[in-house]
Amino acid sequence: MTISTRLHHQRSLQRGLTIIEALTATGTITAGAAVLAMSCGAGFGPRHRFQSTFNLMTLDAAHHAYAMDHEGRQWSPAPDDMDECDGSVSCYTSQIGCIDSLLFGEDEQGNLWGWWTGGPLCDTVPGSPGYWQAVFDFAMSPYQLGDVSLTQEIVGSRVNYNTRGFRDYVSGHTYDPVFFQPGTIDSRLAAGIFDESIEFPGVEHPRFPVGSQTLLATGYSISASAMWGIDVHRSASAGGWQDPRFTSGGYAAPTVDLCLHPDLKTRMIERWWIDGAPSRIHPATRAPVNGDVQIVRPGQHWMFNHAHEARPVALFFDGSIQAVRTGDAFDDDLAQQRATGDGLWSRDTPFGTEGQQGSISRDRPTSFHVLTTDGIRGRDFLSRRDG
Repeated sequence: MTISTRLHHQRSLQRGLTIIEALTATGTITAGAAVLAMSCGAGFGPRHRFQSTFNLMTLDAAHHAYAMDHEGRQWSPAPDDMDECDGSVSCYTSQIGCIDSLLFGEDEQGNLWGWWTGGPLCDTVPGSPGYWQAVFDFAMSPYQLGDVSLTQEIVGSRVNYNTRGFRDYVSGHTYDPVFFQPGTIDSRLAAGIFDESIEFPGVEHPRFPVGSQTLLATGYSISASAMWGIDVHRSASAGGWQDPRFTSGGYAAPTVDLCLHPDLKTRMIERWWIDGAPSRIHPATRAPVNGDVQIVRPGQHWMFNHAHEARPVALFFDGSIQAVRTGDAFDDDLAQQRATGDGLWSRDTPFGTEGQQGSISRDRPTSFHVLTTDGIRGRDFLSRRDG
């Protein structure tokens, strides 16, 4: 499917981000100066870990507040009954109802920015049926379904919680520092353009290269497996992963009280391996640079699951926050396979047997947190240790 790279806009001051621009935002077609990566060292330390802990404490409070207002539910922009239309936006918005767009907010000129979804039962919004479907698949599902590329493995609603709806339980600002992992390129860009008087600065900002369009990426990921319906991430012995588009209740975000191992199931985690990573940018994601192209990001940071020695800070469903060791999750998954035949994460999802970006992992791959077996009812560790 080809998506226009032009921004959708109309006189009502609604402006839509295209899928290409979304990829720009998440680091695929990356965009600010390569110098920025060089100016941020590869090692950070306790100060950044402390700030991340504070950020996750704030986000945990927002999750609880949201659940109190929504009958114990977790946040998810996808309609619970989306499976009734097999995941089709055109079907849903012509037969059931409108799907709320993901809105980033108004810029200084009053333009309203967002990822838009529309249809016959909706008010007029930018885009077309193909665009709306692509937006839903890319930005509103916990992770993208079907055949996915390496870069599409790190997107989805699990990282789009800084939009109106959930965001307002934290702040009225899309680029509030709480949403960004300290030490990352995006956190530094966000700090440079954050303005408490503006809800959203837009994608064209004086700090970005002229002509570029950039959407900054949040620094923490909600557990995608815990956002799907409870029967999606079945264990292999129970029949394996099920496509939520064709599973009853597949899109229905489960209530928090369904978590069976709240001290062992991660809820949110730092997305990037910064402290101790072998380089600032993963070499497999480095963007080509020439004299005619200015980029905001020279590539993607290493991810938290790219190496066993990574120690991301994680928020668990019991509210505790701790730095965990990726290698411990790998070891526990191996032990679980030997004991029961089922691993702690699903290997039969659209990500394939290697999981999230496992093909460029430094060590044997693990997709704990992202693809947890049994979703919210599963666990990412067999026991807790110091990270």
